[in-house]
Amino acid sequence: MTTLWALPAAAAPEAGTTLAVADLGWPATTAAATVRTRVPVLDTAERGKQIAVVAPGTRVTWRRIVASSDACKAWIELEPRGWACAKDLAPTDKPAAIPAPPPPVRWADVRKDGADAFETAEDIRAAAPAKHVDDKTYVAIKGKTKPLRIDGVTYVRTDQGWIATGDLSWYAPSDFAGIELTPTTSLEVGWAVAKKPGAKIAVHAAADPAARKVRELKPRDLVSILETSGEMARIGDQEWVELVELRKPARTPRPDGIGAAEHWIDVDLDQQILITYEGDTAVFATVISSGRKLWETPTGIYRITGKEPKSRMQYQGRPDADPDDERAKEAWNVADVPYSMRFRKNFALHGTYWHDGFGRARSHGCVNLSTADAKRVYDWVSPTAPAGWTAVEATDDGTPVRVHSRRDPAPVWRDYDGKLLAP
Repeated sequence: MTTLWALPAAAAPEAGTTLAVADLGWPATTAAATVRTRVPVLDTAERGKQIAVVAPGTRVTWRRIVASSDACKAWIELEPRGWACAKDLAPTDKPAAIPAPPPPVRWADVRKDGADAFETAEDIRAAAPAKHVDDKTYVAIKGKTKPLRIDGVTYVRTDQGWIATGDLSWYAPSDFAGIELTPTTSLEVGWAVAKKPGAKIAVHAAADPAARKVRELKPRDLVSILETSGEMARIGDQEWVELVELRKPARTPRPDGIGAAEHWIDVDLDQQILITYEGDTAVFATVISSGRKLWETPTGIYRITGKEPKSRMQYQGRPDADPDDERAKEAWNVADVPYSMRFRKNFALHGTYWHDGFGRARSHGCVNLSTADAKRVYDWVSPTAPAGWTAVEATDDGTPVRVHSRRDPAPVWRDYDGKLLAP
C-alpha cells in the first residue's frame, strides 16, 4: 500500500521547495484531492493559525504544493486560500465538488429527570447505560438510523447514544422568515408580539386599548402601520393595535468605521429587530430573541470573528457558587446549533430550532434567529466559506455587528473580549 505523502528519501527536497503531484506518489490524471477526514486549514504552511475546516468527502483544488520539514512532508495551498497537510488528502481524477447533503436530522430535548443513554441494543437489554444525560440537553437524531423496539419501549439513536423516546420532547424549527428590503421599501410596518407570552393580540375598533375588539393577530403577523395616535397604531380601517405589541424596524445611520459599501448588521435590543445593511442601504429585516434578564446581550460594535454551519453550545453552571446566584443554576448542552456567527466571546448570532418566540428577549445572551433567517444572514456575512468549508475564521474583515438599546443608543467599537478599541 502506497503512503501518498511520503516523498522518496533520495529526492527529499528542502522545506519550501515546490513539488509536483508525482512527488506525492499521485497519478498524472489527478484532477483534485479528496478530504479524508475533517481537515484543518491553516493560514500558512506547517505551524500556521487555523482559519477553517473542510468537511470529509469534499474534493478540493490547489494553487501549489510545497515540501515541509514536519510530519506532513508536504503542504498544499488550497483554492481559494489556506494550507492543508498533504497526508489528509487523497488524489482523485474527479473534479472539485462538495459531498452529498447529510441525511435529515430531528432534534429533541431530554425531559426534566434526564435520560439513560446506551451504546448498543445489547446494553439496553442488559440495563447497562453508558451514561445518564442531564435535563436541558438537546440531542440530534440522525435520519438514517431506524428506531429500536425493545421490551415494549422505542429507542432512537442520538448524538448521546440510544435514548428512549419517552424521555424526549421533540422540536421542529420555526417556519418564520424576515423580509427582503429595497431602498424604496417602507418600514412603516410591525410584527405582532403579545405583551405577555401566550396572550392574545387584540385589534380594537378605535385608538383606545379599552375599545371594542374586532379581531386578533397571530404571533409575528406583519402589518402596515398607517398612522399612530398616542400609544396606538392604525393597521386598517377602524383597526388599531397597541404599539407595545408591535416590533417596528427603523433605518439607522451607518456608524463611523464602516465602509460606504460594507456589509453590516444592526441589532435593536428594545425592538428585538435585526436589519442588515450594504453601506447605507437596508436589505433585510427580521425579529430576533436576544438575552433575557441576567443574561443580557452586550451592546457595542463588534466584528464577526468566525462562523460554523453547525456547532455545539454548552454551559455547566457553577455548582460551587452562591445558591442565590441565578446564573450559576443554569446549565445547557445543545447539539447542532445552526449557522453560528461569533462576534464576542460567549456571544453569537445563530439559528434556533428549540423555540419559536422571536420578538421577545429569551436567550442566554446570544442573538437567536429562525433557522431560515440565520442561513440568510450566514451566507451574506464575512468571512466567506467556500463550498464544503466549515468553521471559517475571520482575519480583520469580519462583518460588523452593531448592538444598541435605549440605555446605550450610540455604542462604541469593542474587540472579541469586549474591551474598548481605539477610535
